[in-house]
Formats: sequence, C-alpha cells, structure tokens
Amino acid sequence: TYPNYPYTLAELIKQRQPDHRSFKESELWYVLYALAAAKHDIAGRVKKVGDIKPENVFVNEEGQAKIACQYSWPD
Repeated sequence: TYPNYPYTLAELIKQRQPDHRSFKESELWYVLYALAAAKHDIAGRVKKVGDIKPENVFVNEEGQAKIACQYSWPD
C-alpha cells in the first residue's frame, strides 16, 4: 500500500471505540475534504471513483490522508 501511510481510517476508528473517543469536528471535515479532493483529482479521467470506504483511506502520523480506489491502485 502506501509505505508512509501505515494506518487506515478503519483502524483509527477501531482504536477509538474502546475509549468511546469521537473524532473532532475538524478531523471529520478534513476526511471529507480529502475525499472531495481525491474525486476532483481524477474527475477528468474517470466517470466513477469506485469503492471509497474507511479501509481505503490511508493516514500517516501527521494526519495526512491518501485515498486508494480501483483507479489509483496500486499507484
């Protein structure tokens, strides 16, 4: 996958569940922004983004995100 992005959003959600810690509003807005930016980046090349789900959103230590879909995989 992305070597500098060792976590998936799904893993981060599971880590927070035992403590009942919710994401901050700013974190949720950032995820939505990253999804919209990814769609915008490939909009001219494909009509449909594909299956975007928490398992396909990769996050690094700084909180930056990359999104993998059928059109970006494995690149």
